[in-house]
Amino acid sequence: MNEFGFYAQWPMNLWQSASNPLYIEREGLEWETPDRYQEEIKTQGLEKWKLNFQTVNEWKRRTAMLNDFIEAINYD
Repeated sequence: MNEFGFYAQWPMNLWQSASNPLYIEREGLEWETPDRYQEEIKTQGLEKWKLNFQTVNEWKRRTAMLNDFIEAINYD
């Protein structure tokens, strides 16, 4: 198992073992919404927070996390 794969693997395991699995589309990565970072936004201001939040390093981190999710889902 990798660092973040658990967060994708357990829902897939539950879905695959369901007696009547349905596809239900949801918005993704809600943990990245500004309401999670209220204190930082209050301190920095929304515009500065958004600039810091959209850096190359932040996107590299998100990409690595997504790769962990994909690896865990494909792991059998």
